[in-house]
Amino acid sequence: MAKIERNKARDAEVNSALTEAGYRVIRVWERDLLTDPEAAAEPVLAALRVDS
Repeated sequence: MAKIERNKARDAEVNSALTEAGYRVIRVWERDLLTDPEAAAEPVLAALRVDS
């Protein structure tokens, strides 16, 4: 469990740094792509729609 908590903390730090640098962070997990690629792509497509 400690590894998962460290990963969550690292992800939060990376997200914060990228957001401060002007990036929008969208995470897509491999297992989601393999299970339901259309659903996994939806957050990316939604972000692109907002920016257009």
